[in-house]
Amino acid sequence: MVHWKMRHLAIFLALITAASVGALQQQPGGSSSIFSQITPFSPETLGVFASVAKLKANWGYSKWKINQKITCDSCIFGFTTLQTLLKLHMPADKIAAIIENICVDLEIEPRLVCRGVLESFRPETFYVLQHVPYSPGEMCNFVTGASCAVDPPGTHWSLPLPDVPKPPAKDIPPPAPNAPRLRVLHLSDLHFDMFYQEGANAECSDPLCCRRENGAPVGKPAGRWGDSRNCDSPVRLMENMFSWISANEKVDYILWTGDLPAHDIWNQTKQMQLLVLKMTTKYLRGFFPNTPVFPALGNHESSPVDSFPPRFINDTNSIKWLYDALATTWNQWLPADAIKTVSHGGFYRVKVFPGFRIISLNTNYCNNMNWWLLINMTDPDNELQWLITELQDAENTGDKVHIIGHIPPGSGDCLRVWSQNYFRIIARYEDTIRGQYYGHEHSDSMHIYYDPANEAHVTGLSFLGPSVTPYQGFNPGYRIYTIDGNYANSSWVSFGLYSPLALWADVMGEFWPRLRSIMRPISLI
Repeated sequence: MVHWKMRHLAIFLALITAASVGALQQQPGGSSSIFSQITPFSPETLGVFASVAKLKANWGYSKWKINQKITCDSCIFGFTTLQTLLKLHMPADKIAAIIENICVDLEIEPRLVCRGVLESFRPETFYVLQHVPYSPGEMCNFVTGASCAVDPPGTHWSLPLPDVPKPPAKDIPPPAPNAPRLRVLHLSDLHFDMFYQEGANAECSDPLCCRRENGAPVGKPAGRWGDSRNCDSPVRLMENMFSWISANEKVDYILWTGDLPAHDIWNQTKQMQLLVLKMTTKYLRGFFPNTPVFPALGNHESSPVDSFPPRFINDTNSIKWLYDALATTWNQWLPADAIKTVSHGGFYRVKVFPGFRIISLNTNYCNNMNWWLLINMTDPDNELQWLITELQDAENTGDKVHIIGHIPPGSGDCLRVWSQNYFRIIARYEDTIRGQYYGHEHSDSMHIYYDPANEAHVTGLSFLGPSVTPYQGFNPGYRIYTIDGNYANSSWVSFGLYSPLALWADVMGEFWPRLRSIMRPISLI
């Protein structure tokens, strides 16, 4: 979500920039200035600081607010400053201590949050800054989505498509009224908080509240079933939702599009992430023991968040710990050939019914907060080339495909060049791809895709499922799709959906039954 993108970026870039702006306004020799802790002053360092004055026109020093836009100037200055400190061989611990103090002094976050975020992200950030082939401006293109500099050649890549004529696009007729149909459950963005406490403070100073350590309530206490302020999903909410669905919604399979852990990213470890993976999987198996589940990997599953190094990072920073755990956990739902590619890159293909496949993408390889991609962003782990191969094979055999993932291509959190290649692939195989399903944005919505070669031509529609978590103003929800299948010559298109969303009430024991009774299915044909 944009919320965490801004926090992550601000703590590593804007903090140093903001402190430097303030330093220029202080009297010479002021001990709180970052300058007093940087020696010696090389010409490179002084040249960096010379451009700071113009930044003051963009934002004030006394209160840096996370929700303000990160400008190109502030981003470039932040990256340049960090790289300069590393080139000056300042110890990483000292750099982190400086940033932590700035984070606290500017009231960006409480000290425990500042320290936890820095401890989590420091190894990744410093490693990338020491190996990245791009200039600060070029890096800022990557993380902000803006045009802070001319894109270097390495950021413009285009995958070749097979030299096979594209089948003509055909109109898909509505299914016959008595045709068989499938009902598919879509769950996304659980953000399960095992430490949620009813009656706790839901308006704390931390990014995530409703926990014992957040102190006495300010205003209305945290609710029994959750809270739509800065709070994630309690166990009770998940159990209530899953229990209702399993007892009342007949579904043929489940799409589970990622983001399992809570939003306390400053307080997470690999062990905790794996525990959440096991716990949420156990819940699904418990409530849906005989229902196939097809999962996709979210950006919060790693530790730290958004950190998904491709396979060329094979040292202690490797993501192998997570992919191996996914392979072990998901093997109860997926065949051996799918588990093999999960272990390789967190993506897979599975044949669900005759003539029908599901492809699960690891969209963390398009995530512009996955800073490992700054080292090499050209089709990480060859995922899109693999996708082309799978779609061509499906076309050759006449199979139809649904694609699932977490971050929707084309969103502000997905790299432009990755999205552009994806759009070309979708356009080429529009007759084969009959559905796309994503999450991440927490909103119950849709995206429409157009042919890059003909922007008047629609090539696909992706469905974005609502979040289970109520974090930051959302109502918990799920989606049910009605799909044409499983029979000979099925179109496999989604021709109906409905999305029960929780409307907060003091008593939710009859909540889901009442809600479902007022929901009206939406026809897509």
